[in-house]
Amino acid sequence: MDPKKFDDALANFIRLAQEMVNAHFAQHYPSLVPFTLSAMAGTRYVRIVRLQAGAASGPAWAFIDRTNGDILKCDGYKRPAKGRRGNIFGADPLEGVNALGANYANRGNK
Repeated sequence: MDPKKFDDALANFIRLAQEMVNAHFAQHYPSLVPFTLSAMAGTRYVRIVRLQAGAASGPAWAFIDRTNGDILKCDGYKRPAKGRRGNIFGADPLEGVNALGANYANRGNK
């Protein structure tokens, strides 16, 4: 996979996901400051973490597989769960996530 293409798709995914998080907080928690999504690159996966204001690290929000762009649910902080939830290259990059992270059920996505 072309690293430039992956980096562009990842940046777009994080931007769209952050907009979704901000809208969710504005609707449901207007007095709170929304967390910020940030990418932490690993060798195979990119860990998306949610950062509170001033924090250097935070809990895992989702994982992205570098080899194919699949969105994976967290199975803890260090590894993803099996089963893709969506793909950052898909028609709707946010298909597999909600404001709180990757969707719980993979809904048949293989």
